[in-house]
Amino acid sequence: MTNNEQTIRSLYGMLRRERELGFADSAVIGGLDAFLRNNAAALRPMLSGSAKLYADMTPAERSEWAGVVVARMRKALADMPKTPPASSPASAQTQTPPPPREPRRAPTPPKPKPPAPEKPLALSDPVSLMRGASARVLPRLKTLGIETVRDLVLAFPSRHSDYGGIRAAAQLTPGDSRAALLTVWESGQTMLGRQKSTQAVLGDDTGTVRAVWFGNPNLSYVLKPGTQVVLSGKVNVFRGGLVFQAPEFEIIETDEDMARVGGLVPVYPATKGLAQPALRSLIKRAVAACADKVNDILPEDARRRLGMMGAADAIRQMHYPDDWDAFRAARRRLAFDELLMLQMTVLQRRSEWK
Repeated sequence: MTNNEQTIRSLYGMLRRERELGFADSAVIGGLDAFLRNNAAALRPMLSGSAKLYADMTPAERSEWAGVVVARMRKALADMPKTPPASSPASAQTQTPPPPREPRRAPTPPKPKPPAPEKPLALSDPVSLMRGASARVLPRLKTLGIETVRDLVLAFPSRHSDYGGIRAAAQLTPGDSRAALLTVWESGQTMLGRQKSTQAVLGDDTGTVRAVWFGNPNLSYVLKPGTQVVLSGKVNVFRGGLVFQAPEFEIIETDEDMARVGGLVPVYPATKGLAQPALRSLIKRAVAACADKVNDILPEDARRRLGMMGAADAIRQMHYPDDWDAFRAARRRLAFDELLMLQMTVLQRRSEWK
């Protein structure tokens, strides 16, 4: 999809939302004129002949104007080529192909050396050995107390975002914590109080919703119009409209992305300059490589008797639980380990005192 086509489809969605709101010029942050002005080059053929600003029109004039613009957009979308234009067959026939040349024998390239086998990670290895742990990231990880692969494996999330049961915009209700698959219509930086922040309008075929990220203006460069995202967070009401405040989000580009965000996704304690996706990726690779290397202090027969999962499974379920029951079972197992280690320490000190 070209940028022009995406811009036209975004405007089409905005006008649909305007019609639902009675053409009150409230579907877009700052009014529809700001969007029209920012995308004037792409929309000029659809907007020609209108001298008035949208904000200066009456609702009846806006309705009539929107009908004309929508008809022009439909025609423009229908006229857009579906595939890149190919060269004309006639011109290809008139061109005389050059005579074939005697192929030159290229020198035989040396056989590439097979890559050295990647050394398996150990729990004691420094984080710097992991792919993705750049020199810029290492100091930020150290701020979180993460210096070894073991630290990554045991860096459990502070909470999980529930991306299960993804809703449409019209199904969102105030006060609920929900996930929604939406397309960014407009985003930009704004001042909220004394903080420079990001504010966006997102929507689908059923409606629109706003989202704000306080003190994080750089997200406006990531959430570009046309980007498809899954938002997860609590839905509130502000000035009569639904608003996500500082929601978690995942950008969706492929079917694999959609499958990845399904279910419970970890949210880790963060630090400035270290985004959740980067930290999540590092921890996920560390858990996949080394969770089975963590020593399980509870013998298998004791685990069966107590109805507890193994330590490696508990670690995996703490990060990416299959469901809330699996998360609670994993937390119970790790809490049991902490109590057991505490009791063993107390007994050891008592024996030393004697």
